[in-house]
Amino acid sequence: MPVEILTIFGMKTPAGTFKNCIKVEETSGIKPKEKCYKTYAPGVGMIQDEDLLLTGYAKAEESISIEDLPPAVRATIEKYAAGGKITEIEKETDKGTILYEAEVVSNGREFDIFVSASGEYLGIEEEQEPKGCQKKDDDEDDEDNDDDEDDDD
Repeated sequence: MPVEILTIFGMKTPAGTFKNCIKVEETSGIKPKEKCYKTYAPGVGMIQDEDLLLTGYAKAEESISIEDLPPAVRATIEKYAAGGKITEIEKETDKGTILYEAEVVSNGREFDIFVSASGEYLGIEEEQEPKGCQKKDDDEDDEDNDDDEDDDD
């Protein structure tokens, strides 16, 4: 099935606005004179097939090593990690926008650093224990520190 790229442009669909899209013309080996047109967006895939438009899509996540990051993204993550251990980095694509999320552990504190594809710092999100799940000292309410439920002996 021969394919010809016709143009590169931006396009708006019910799922969002996409940049650097390509429109292709396809022909079939069965009916070579029949042509159909499809539009593809980077990081998303097909967003238009003839009269059908993309109405929604899930964001894609992939794990990535620090060595494979763009230099500006890597520098920003390392700056805000401030010597903490980077445990995982994910590259997320949401509606055609790329975002990097780095999980960091530093001095017993866990947090995520968010960075744009251009290396711009977007913020930090602290990891917090859900209410009622905080670590409790075992003998905190046991006045005689004898590890049993009653405090009479």
